[in-house]
Amino acid sequence: MNTDNVRNWHSGGYQDWLKDQLWLDQMYAKLDFAREVLQDPERSKLREASLCIAIKQMYQLIADFDPVAFIAMLPEDPTSYARILNALAKLAEVGLKYDREHAEAHGAAVHRKKKADAKTLGLPALTRDQIEQEFNLLRRPPSSTEANGA
Repeated sequence: MNTDNVRNWHSGGYQDWLKDQLWLDQMYAKLDFAREVLQDPERSKLREASLCIAIKQMYQLIADFDPVAFIAMLPEDPTSYARILNALAKLAEVGLKYDREHAEAHGAAVHRKKKADAKTLGLPALTRDQIEQEFNLLRRPPSSTEANGA
């Protein structure tokens, strides 16, 4: 082993290994996220998790986007542009639908809570009777016959 071998390894194989490690770390993070979602008793969050994953993938695609390379590739595969636009439109549509459903569910939950709160407004009968008795509220004074007879 000499310095040239180490330099070649550092500029070639080692860089490939670093990229692979980064990719593996990202995969493990995605798998951990998926495992947490699947272990969650609220299965309704699966749609939310799927949407998050799709958004993260689209973000990664946009972050890595190279317009020059894309323009060069476009004549070879013009349908790729249409597929990308279609995917973005579907993702936006699903996001809006999710937001709408989430808002409706929240509104229904608030309505149910208000309805439940309306049933429990006021004092329970036992507490009301106790207060009335302690402060002689809503009681008529005893009549003269009741006072003399007692």
